[in-house]
Amino acid sequence: MTTIAVLGMGLLGRGFAENLLKKGQSTRVWNRTASRTEPLVALGAVAGATPAETVKGAERVHMLLSGPVEDEAALRSALETMTGTMLYLSAEPDRAAKMKITGNGLLIMLTAAMGDLLRMGEASGVPANDILALFDVFSPMASASRDFEA
Repeated sequence: MTTIAVLGMGLLGRGFAENLLKKGQSTRVWNRTASRTEPLVALGAVAGATPAETVKGAERVHMLLSGPVEDEAALRSALETMTGTMLYLSAEPDRAAKMKITGNGLLIMLTAAMGDLLRMGEASGVPANDILALFDVFSPMASASRDFEA
């Protein structure tokens, strides 16, 4: 069995590690805040105290991907094993980091907005489940992407 290390237990890293564990992969995890690895350890991951300890002996180490097209071609199948879907961002070496920061900002914004909407609903007698059910039939991102097409 391949041993895979995942560094960083943010939204993406945690999701990658959970998916690997569900597929029965030997998975090592690390995060600056060690407590963020605990839910994954409960699922069978091995937590490392340092990045170096975590990757030692691992056949693969996973992080976001941008860079030369040749790297994308060589790594696609391994990344798809972990994610199910692999999005190549561009040949620009730091594009993955830029997109991760942008995605984190989007998640923060959505979390704050949803909190406000749920509180407004509660104050007006609309249950949170009714508000959340709107997203089963309405995709605000589809609408927003049409508004911002270049």
